[in-house]
Amino acid sequence: MHHRSSLHHLFHSTELDLINPTIAPSREQAIADHDSNEDEIKIYCDGSGINQNIGAAAVLYCKERPQPRVLRYHLGSADEHTVYESEAVGLTLAAQLISTEDDITFQVSIYVDNQAAIKSGDIFSTNPGHYLIDHFRRLIMQLKKTSQDRDFKVNVRWISRHDGVEGNEEADREAKTRFWQLSPRYE
Repeated sequence: MHHRSSLHHLFHSTELDLINPTIAPSREQAIADHDSNEDEIKIYCDGSGINQNIGAAAVLYCKERPQPRVLRYHLGSADEHTVYESEAVGLTLAAQLISTEDDITFQVSIYVDNQAAIKSGDIFSTNPGHYLIDHFRRLIMQLKKTSQDRDFKVNVRWISRHDGVEGNEEADREAKTRFWQLSPRYE
C-alpha cells in the first residue's frame, strides 16, 4: 500500500486530480514500483548543494528516444538558497520538460528522491521555497489546459537516492554539474 500525502488529498478535494503523489512504504518497494512502471515518459529531478552552490536538474527519458533531455538551473549560493528550494525547482524543471514534448501521452511519472518535496502540499506555508511548489502546480494545471489527452495525469513518485536507479543517478550528477545552464541540453 502506498502512502497518500496531503497534496494528493488537496488535489482530490479541489477537483484538480492532475497530480498523483505517491510515497512507497520502503526503498525496496519504491525500486520495485519503478522497475515495473511502463510509462512512456519518466522524469527524474533532483536538487543539490555542492561547493556552497545550490543547483537543480530534471532529466526526461522517453522510450522513443535513445538520449535523455536535461534542464539544469543554478539557484545561487548556499547562503541564499536551500536544498529544499532546489528540489522544488527540480519539479518545476520537470514540468517545463513535459511542456516541450510533442503529442505526449499521459500518464507521466516524475521521480523525486526527497519526500519533503512530495509532501510539501501538507500545509499552506510561507517557508522559503514553498512558492516554488505552488508554481509547479500551476504549470501542471496549464499543461492540462493545453493537453488533448483526456487521461492527463502526472504521477510524482518517491525514489530512494543512491540505489542505482540510472535516471535518479543522472539527475543527481546533473544537479551537481559545475556549469549550470538555463536552456535544455538536447542530445
